Amino acid sequence: MDGKEAIIAKIIEDAKNKANAYVEEADGKVRQAKEDAAKWSEEYIAVGRKKLSTETEEIVSRRKTVADLDAKKLVLKAKQEVLDEVFDSAADKLLSLKSKDYLAFVEKNVLENAEVGDKVILDKNAPIKIEDILSLPSLSKFKLINGGLSEDVKGGVILTNDKTDKDLSFKSLIDAKKQEYLKEAASKLFD
Repeated sequence: MDGKEAIIAKIIEDAKNKANAYVEEADGKVRQAKEDAAKWSEEYIAVGRKKLSTETEEIVSRRKTVADLDAKKLVLKAKQEVLDEVFDSAADKLLSLKSKDYLAFVEKNVLENAEVGDKVILDKNAPIKIEDILSLPSLSKFKLINGGLSEDVKGGVILTNDKTDKDLSFKSLIDAKKQEYLKEAASKLFD
């Protein structure tokens, strides 16, 4: 080999060595990039799984809360229906009283609420007559007046005068007691 060929061979050998060094460096960078990508991918997946887990727990928690509220609403509705049935049953029992008991119940309520000169309006379907009420000795001091019969009165009577009306119908009396005893009845029935 002469000098020129030796120089060219040396240049080619240096170029190949340099090329191999670049390839090795590039291979190293590719390996590092793959490792970094794999590591980033694992971290990204882990973060995603954690986020998904958290979101799932939150969704389940919200749905459970809504389900619990719905269940409580259903239980409350059932309790209210039971209480309504109890008070409706009480109204039915009052409406089915025998004449003597019906008159005694009306007498007690009129005695507690009447004013002199009140008109007595009686339930049209009552098993007693207004005259039965007006003729009671215990009520004679009130000088009550016959106010007639009404279909609007559901059991019992209404006392009325120029100043006030006193609804002593069975429905009104039960509604008043219902509010008074509602909390107590609910606690006894459902605690």
